[in-house]
Amino acid sequence: MPKPFNQSFNSREQLERATPEQVGVALVLHMQVDGRRFSPHNFQSEINHFFGSPGSPPWLMQRVSEGMMWAQQMLLAVPDLSQPHAVWYVLSRAGVEFEPTADLERLQLERLLPEFLLHPDVRDASAEIFKIGRYDAAVFEAFKLVETEIREAAGLPAEAHGMPMVAKAFNTENGPLTLASDPAGERQGLQQFMAGAVSVFKNPRSHRNVDLSDPKEAAEMLIIASHLLRIVKSRRSPSLQSGPRPHQPRCERSEFDGQADCE
Repeated sequence: MPKPFNQSFNSREQLERATPEQVGVALVLHMQVDGRRFSPHNFQSEINHFFGSPGSPPWLMQRVSEGMMWAQQMLLAVPDLSQPHAVWYVLSRAGVEFEPTADLERLQLERLLPEFLLHPDVRDASAEIFKIGRYDAAVFEAFKLVETEIREAAGLPAEAHGMPMVAKAFNTENGPLTLASDPAGERQGLQQFMAGAVSVFKNPRSHRNVDLSDPKEAAEMLIIASHLLRIVKSRRSPSLQSGPRPHQPRCERSEFDGQADCE
């Protein structure tokens, strides 16, 4: 609900201890009440009036500056370009509608998960789910996407899935997604990384309820999924696909499930 700045803080001492986010929220709500362009420089006289103090200690405008920077980073306040000097601000469209109870957590989550780090396909599949707090579902959808892309890029049958399928796609000797030019240790490492990631991050969520309540942990998983997906898509590209090494048909025991796998 819009409210004057002084209703957000009971005293100047409370304002002095406030975080940039707390000051920024108070400034946005004050701008909603005022409805006009806002000058941080001119605002110090209003603050002095609010708290009945004639002086402006050095920390006062620092707090206002920090709060305005937070409001700008959240795209709630933007420079007023109708003015010759960019020292005045107006509310953005989001700022006009901003309501802390409904919007603050969403803004914090969006900042926690910078979407520019996500592969576009992961962003489309998981970002909105993440924002509403369904972290398990967001991670599951991201790694299901990785698993599906691996299967399709490797040309494996639809019934193939999970760690054995991924291990086969990145088989160190003849996997369709393995680069023969990579050193043997790197080929093995990538095979284990890909198969392990699908097994750890996607498969448990396919079979049982897994409690993932930490948004930071979920965000890290989505970034991992994005990186894996970029690798898979690059291997699918003809310009980057070196193809499997020539080999003789043979059977070998999978290093992941212990079952014989004939190639």
